[in-house]
Amino acid sequence: MTTHAYTAEIDYVKDDAPCHCGDCAWHGTAAQTCDIEDCMLTPGDPSPVGRCPDCDALAYLDIRT
Repeated sequence: MTTHAYTAEIDYVKDDAPCHCGDCAWHGTAAQTCDIEDCMLTPGDPSPVGRCPDCDALAYLDIRT
């Protein structure tokens, strides 16, 4: 299996967009998350907005349906 690395920059998320941690109970805004730096993503999974400021796990947008 061949893997490829790339850098993605996403700038359309508003700073006040509500987010949550994928691992702990943290909830906050996109502006409160930390830079991702490096991570492994699985196709089909949601895209992270940053890293949790509490535990460093990936944080995601709160999707309201």
